[in-house]
Amino acid sequence: MTKYAIAIGLSGKIYENLIKTWKILEKEKKIKFISSRSPKPHIALTTGSAINEYKLKAILKKINIKKFKINSIGLALFIEKEPLLYLRWEKNKKLSDLFKIINKKTDKLLKKKSKFYNSSLWVPKTTIAWKDLKYSQLNIIIKKINFLLKKKSAIVCSLDLYKLTKNREILLDEFYLN
Repeated sequence: MTKYAIAIGLSGKIYENLIKTWKILEKEKKIKFISSRSPKPHIALTTGSAINEYKLKAILKKINIKKFKINSIGLALFIEKEPLLYLRWEKNKKLSDLFKIINKKTDKLLKKKSKFYNSSLWVPKTTIAWKDLKYSQLNIIIKKINFLLKKKSAIVCSLDLYKLTKNREILLDEFYLN
């Protein structure tokens, strides 16, 4: 079975700032594990294994929702052996509803789902750096990317289907919202 992720595509100034952040981290600190593996910043809604990619695409194509705005609420860190730096998003009603719709409609197709995509553990976030990020770099990095600290909004503009391989996320399709 192939591993997939369904994610939210973003647009707006903060999306451009996330791309800028990835470039700054790569150029100045050689931090590129996430930016080299993912085609674009996004918010994952679910991941799992499936046999039929075309059924996943058909489900996503049929979801009829309008674009909506979400707000960032700042940078955050998952503190583990390898820290994970991310931009945290406000979990508003539209975002929560979309999360529930996607998980309900794909529940029978996606197997071996990550525990982090059940409703009690899911955190709407966009990963900025992980694996090649060191705790000793955090102060300098935060100063370099402090433009992400201001509350900003993004437009949820698409549902994206990714194929997950050992080395990267491959964007298979984007389903643009109305």
